[in-house]
Amino acid sequence: MKMMALEEAKEYTRQKLAPYYSNERIENVVKQYVSVVRPGVVLVENKNVGLMELYL
Repeated sequence: MKMMALEEAKEYTRQKLAPYYSNERIENVVKQYVSVVRPGVVLVENKNVGLMELYL
């Protein structure tokens, strides 16, 4: 997986979900599941795995 900055990760998530969900639903997912834990680490929640830390 390519390493991304937080805004890149959010935009990537929006693009991938766009064909399947409404903009409102996508923004809720982005706000809830894509966030910075500490500098250099993005926290992503995955249904199959749980919470994952992505190191930038």
